[in-house]
Amino acid sequence: MKKFSSFLVSKRKWIMAFMFVLALVCLVLFFKVSVNYDMTKYLPDDSPMKIGMDLMAEEFPAISMPKTIRVMVDDLDESQKAELLEKLKAIPNVDSVDYNDSEAYNKGNHTLFVISTSFEYNSPEEKAIKKSLEQDFEDYTLVFRNDNPGSEMIPFWLLAVAVGLLFLILFLMCKSWFEPLLFLVNIGFAVIINEGSNIILGEIADVTSSMAAILQLVLSIDYSIMLLNRYRQEKVNGLPRTDAMVAAITNCFSSVAGSALTTAAGLFALVFMKFKIGMDLGIVTAKGVLISFVCVFTILPGLVLFFDSVIEKTEKKAMHFSMGKIARFCYRFRYALSGLFVVLFITFYFLQGNTEIAFTLTKVDPIVDVFPPQNPMVVVYETRDEEKIGALGDTLEGMDGITQVMSYPTMLGKPYKAEELGDALSSLAGSMGFESVSGYTSDNGADSDYSSESDAGIKSDAGTESDAGIKSDAGTESNTGFDLNGGFDLDPAFLKLIYYDYYDGSVDSVTLMDVLQLSATMSGSEGSLTDLLNGESDLFPGSVRPEDMRDVLFLYCAAEKNYDPSWTLTVHQFFNYLHDSVLNDERFKPFMTEEIRKTITDTAEMLDMGVKMLRGDTWSRMIINTTLPVESDATDEFLNVLTKAGEGLEGDYYLIGNSAMSNEMKNSFGKELFTITLLTAAAIFLIVLITSRSIVVPVILVLIVQCGVYITVTVVGLQGYSIYFLALLIVECILMGATIDYGILITSYYREKRKELPSLEALVAACNNSIHTVMTSGLIIVLITGILGYTYSDPTVAEICRTIS
Repeated sequence: MKKFSSFLVSKRKWIMAFMFVLALVCLVLFFKVSVNYDMTKYLPDDSPMKIGMDLMAEEFPAISMPKTIRVMVDDLDESQKAELLEKLKAIPNVDSVDYNDSEAYNKGNHTLFVISTSFEYNSPEEKAIKKSLEQDFEDYTLVFRNDNPGSEMIPFWLLAVAVGLLFLILFLMCKSWFEPLLFLVNIGFAVIINEGSNIILGEIADVTSSMAAILQLVLSIDYSIMLLNRYRQEKVNGLPRTDAMVAAITNCFSSVAGSALTTAAGLFALVFMKFKIGMDLGIVTAKGVLISFVCVFTILPGLVLFFDSVIEKTEKKAMHFSMGKIARFCYRFRYALSGLFVVLFITFYFLQGNTEIAFTLTKVDPIVDVFPPQNPMVVVYETRDEEKIGALGDTLEGMDGITQVMSYPTMLGKPYKAEELGDALSSLAGSMGFESVSGYTSDNGADSDYSSESDAGIKSDAGTESDAGIKSDAGTESNTGFDLNGGFDLDPAFLKLIYYDYYDGSVDSVTLMDVLQLSATMSGSEGSLTDLLNGESDLFPGSVRPEDMRDVLFLYCAAEKNYDPSWTLTVHQFFNYLHDSVLNDERFKPFMTEEIRKTITDTAEMLDMGVKMLRGDTWSRMIINTTLPVESDATDEFLNVLTKAGEGLEGDYYLIGNSAMSNEMKNSFGKELFTITLLTAAAIFLIVLITSRSIVVPVILVLIVQCGVYITVTVVGLQGYSIYFLALLIVECILMGATIDYGILITSYYREKRKELPSLEALVAACNNSIHTVMTSGLIIVLITGILGYTYSDPTVAEICRTIS
C-alpha cells in the first residue's frame, strides 16, 4: 500500500492533469445526457401495466403522451373568455387550447383553459410557453401548472443556499479557512465526472437528475475530511509534507475505502428493485460515491500539497467536541445500554409496520382545489371480449366517482333500434364531444396519457374541434335532417328506410296500390303524396322531380310494410352505410345536397377515427374517466371491481393508469423491501467483515443502523405522515451504506488504540479522534438534506431529503 501511496504522491501532477481533462470531457457530455420524466418506462418487464402499454402502443401506434399546461383565470366575462382563448391559442408552440362553457371549465369566478403542446416538458419550447404566460398576461389574475408527472430540477437559488450552508459548516468545523475551498473543488470534480459519465446510460430519470449530485456531495465529502485530518496528524508527528501525505494515504486508505464501498454497496442494492427507477438511481449514485473516492486520492493530495502553505497561513481554531464524559458514561453503563438497544430494536421493528407507505405524491397545485383532476384508467382487453366489456361498461357508469366510460361496445359499437338511434346520437355527441378519447388523440392533435386531465374527444385530421357535436373541416353545420351540432335531428321514417335498405332492400312486394294506400294514410307533418311527389315533404328536403321519386317511394313503402322492429345498427355501421352505400346510390342522389354529403362524409371519417382509437384487430381499449384519488380505499375497491370483471373475460386484460401502477407497486413492495434490506445488510456485512477481519464488528454495526431505519420510519408515522416508497428504500440503503461509516471509523480508531491502551482509554481516544469527522459529515447530511426537504416544492425529492435528514 505504501508503494501505491508513494506513486500517487510522486505522480500527482500528471494524475491531476489527467483528471482535469477527464472532467472537461465529462462537462461536455453532461449536456448531452437526456432526462426522462415518464415513470412508466421503469416498470418491470413482467408488470401487467407494462405489458398492456406495450400492446397498446403496438395496436394503437398513433397515440402518444400529452404535454399539457392548465391555466386558471379569475373574474372573466364571456367576451373576455373568448378573447383570452384566442390569445392563448396564439402563443408560439401551442397546438390547441381546450375550453368550453361547461362546468368542467367554469366554476364560480374561475375559468380553466388547458393548453396542449407537442413539445416535451422542460424543453425550450415548453419553457417558452410558460414564460409567455408569466410575461404576456400580466393583466389577468392567472395561475398555471404544467402536468409534468416527473420531478423538477432543484432551483438555482435553493442550490445556492445549500452550498452556502455547506460552506458555513465547513468553515466552523475545519482548522483552516482555506480547507473548505479544497473540499468543494475536489467534490466538484467528482460531481462533474459522475454527471458526464451518465452518458453511458443514455438517459437518467428526473428524480435521479435532481438528487444525484446532492447525494454524492453529502455522502462522500467526509472522505476528503478524513484524508486531510490524517495528513495533519502525520505532520504533527514530524513528517515532511510529501512523506506525511504518503503516510496519510496509507493509513486512512482502508477506512476511506471501507466507507466508500459500504456506501456504494448500500446504494447499489437499489439496482435489485423490480421497479427499474431503483437501477437508475442506484447506478448513478453508487458510481458517484466511487468516483468521489477516486478523486480523494487522485486530486485532493495534489491540491493539499500545492496549497499547503496557504492552509498553514489560514489556520484557525476549529470547533472542539470533548467526548470523554460520554465515552465514560457509555463504558460504565455498557450492559444497560446494550439491553436498552435490544428493547429499542424489537419495539421499533413492530412500530414501524404501522407507518403507511405511499406510492404517489401530490404537488402543491392551487388549480386542483377548484378543478379536481381526472384520474383516467384504461382497460386493454382482447377484442373478442367486446360483449362482456359492454356489460361491464354499463355497470361502471352507475358507480360513484366514475364520470365517463368510453369503449367501442358501449359507444360507437353499441347496437340501437331505429327508434333509439336518434336519441343515442344526440347523447353521444354531447358526452363525447368528438375531440379526444380520454385524453388520447392522434398525432395530428394534442397528445395524451392516462394521467392527462384533458376532456374526452376526437380531433379530425384537419385538427378542427367540436364542443358538442361533429363539424365539417370547414366548421359548417348542417340543418338538413343531419343536424350534427347539439343533436342529430334524423327523421324516424328516414331511419326506418335506412334500416330496411341495410337489412333487406327488396321492393318486389310493393305495388302501385301500396303507394296509393300509403298516400291515403299520410297526413300532418309528412304531407300528402302530392306534396311528397312535389318535393315539399319534410321527409325529403329539396325540390325533386316526380320521376326521380319513384324508386325511393317504392323503397319507402317497402320499409313501412316489411320493417322489422328488432333490427339494430351501431352508430358506426349507420354512418358507414350512409357514406359507403347511400351516398353512391342512384335512388338517393337527387336528395343529397353537397352540404348533406359533406356532413355525412365528415361524420363517417370522425367515427372511423374514433373506432381506430378504441378498437384494434386484436386488442381494444376501455377508457374510464374518474374523479377518484390515485390512492384511496375507494380506488382500491374500484380496481378490485375491474380485476374481478377481468377474470370473467375469455382473453387476457391489462389495467393502465396511475392508480393501476400504484396498486402494482403496493402489492409487490413488501417482498421487494425485504429483499433489498437483506441484500444491503448482507453486502455491507461482508465488506465490513473483510475490512475489519472480525465477525462481531459487522454484526453490531448492521444491527445498530437497521435499528436507526426502524426508528426513522416509526417517527414519520407518529408525525401523522405516510412515507414515500422511494424515500423508504433510499433511506434504507443510505443509512445502511453511509452512516455505518461512522461506526467503521469509531471501531477502527478503537481497535488501533486498543493495542496500546486499556479498553476505557481506548474508547475515549476513539470517540475523541472520530467525533470531528462524524460531526462534520453528519451535520452536512442532516442540514443540507433538511433544508432541501423543507423548502423544495417538488414532493418526491423533498420527501426523500426530509426522510434522509
